[in-house]
Amino acid sequence: MFFLLSLFLAADQSPGDAGSPLPGAPGTPGGPYKAPPDDQRINLGMHKPVQLYGERAVEDVHRGTRKRAGQVRRCYEYALRRNPALHGELSVEFIVPAGGRVSGVRLLDVPPGLEDEDMRQCLLTTYKKIQFAEIEGPVAAFTQQLVFSLR
Repeated sequence: MFFLLSLFLAADQSPGDAGSPLPGAPGTPGGPYKAPPDDQRINLGMHKPVQLYGERAVEDVHRGTRKRAGQVRRCYEYALRRNPALHGELSVEFIVPAGGRVSGVRLLDVPPGLEDEDMRQCLLTTYKKIQFAEIEGPVAAFTQQLVFSLR
């Protein structure tokens, strides 16, 4: 199942989680946040995660990653400020132990069209913050494909 968010950007949006400044946020090297023009539309596609191993329910993991879709979108917004041509697909691989806190994240298959180090770090940080319910069972690993584009 493909979950597609077509999100319009508003000029008065505020950046990220209060606990972690994103690239370009006030006090960071990129300067204050500037949203893209109102008419610029971002598409974020979040495919359903694929379980590599373990016994955690894929639907629960998908629900948990969708809760962070806004943060993932903001990672892309910030990167677009530096490179308006940024687009492409990548995969995120992450490990979820029984305690539920994501313990390992890496980006796979990053194409040249998405080569932005700040965006990569933002995505890694976003996935590391995901907390799932505790379960009794082995560690589980997943991959999830993300698609970034403008319309």
